[in-house]
Amino acid sequence: TTAIALALDATELIVTARAVDASGNRSAPFQITVPVAQNQPPTVQLVNVGGQTIVPQGAALQFDVVATDDVALAQLNFTATGAATASVTEPVAAGTTNTTRRFTVNVPADATPGAAITVQAAALDTGALQSTPAVLN
Repeated sequence: TTAIALALDATELIVTARAVDASGNRSAPFQITVPVAQNQPPTVQLVNVGGQTIVPQGAALQFDVVATDDVALAQLNFTATGAATASVTEPVAAGTTNTTRRFTVNVPADATPGAAITVQAAALDTGALQSTPAVLN
């Protein structure tokens, strides 16, 4: 096994190999071109588990954050603002490319009736690329 460092802007890797026997005879070279795909930012979906659009004071709302990355996820960010607030940054286990995490938002018993809650989630990968945030109002 040999590690090869590539330039960040590399679009392909050309690998050439030859066989050499015990007498030193060499084969003709064999060459293969391997395309290099650029690291993409993660994607994230936010799911209102109970589907509620109106909730009473003192209720608990649950949301699933579903994140995917082409290399590996590093962390999930979850926030709620408005009538209820929450802010959670949660690490993701090394090497994970897909995960679903459940977050709970507790609506205060004294929340203003009719006030909105905005929930947002984003994911960060190991290359420091961030997803486009998913938002539910």
